[in-house]
Amino acid sequence: MKSNIRIRLCMMFFLSMSILQAQNSDVTKDRFPFEYNKRSKTTDVSDIWDQTFLNLKSSFMNDDYIVILCSYSSSTGKKEYNFKLSKDRAKAVKQFLINKGVDKSRIKIEPHGEPNIEGYGDEDYAGDRNVLPVFKIFERKKDYIEDFRNKERLNDDIEEGNNFFLR
Repeated sequence: MKSNIRIRLCMMFFLSMSILQAQNSDVTKDRFPFEYNKRSKTTDVSDIWDQTFLNLKSSFMNDDYIVILCSYSSSTGKKEYNFKLSKDRAKAVKQFLINKGVDKSRIKIEPHGEPNIEGYGDEDYAGDRNVLPVFKIFERKKDYIEDFRNKERLNDDIEEGNNFFLR
C-alpha cells in the first residue's frame, strides 16, 4: 500500500514538473534513448536518434532557441553512478547534435540521476534511460555599449532628450 502511494506521489511530482517546464519552453515527446548501462549511441538506437533529429531539426537549427539536454538513467544502481551516467549520455547527444550542425554554444546539459522507486519493474526502467531535448527561447542581452558607439544612435538619443527636457 505504501509503495503505491509513493509511486503515485512521484508520478504527480514529475507531471507537475513537466507542466511547469512546458510553460517556459517548447517541450517535445521526442527523445534520445539509451540501452542499459550505455553511455553512447549504439546501432540499436541509431535510427531513433536520427528520426528524433529529423523530427526536431527546425528547432535544433533555429538560433532563437537554446537546447537543454535533460538526461536520465534508470533507478538501478547508486545515485552517484546514475548522475555520472546521465551526464555522459547528455555529452554523447551533445556531440551528436554538434556533428549534425547545431552550434555547441546553444546546447546546455542538465543531468539527472534517478532515485530508487519501490515497485518499479524492468520494463519501467527502460523508459528512464534517455535524453530529452527541451527548447527555450534564447534571450539575447542588449549591447548598450555598441549602441553608444553608433554615433547616429547617440545623436538620436541626444535629440530626443533635448526635445523632452526643453518642452
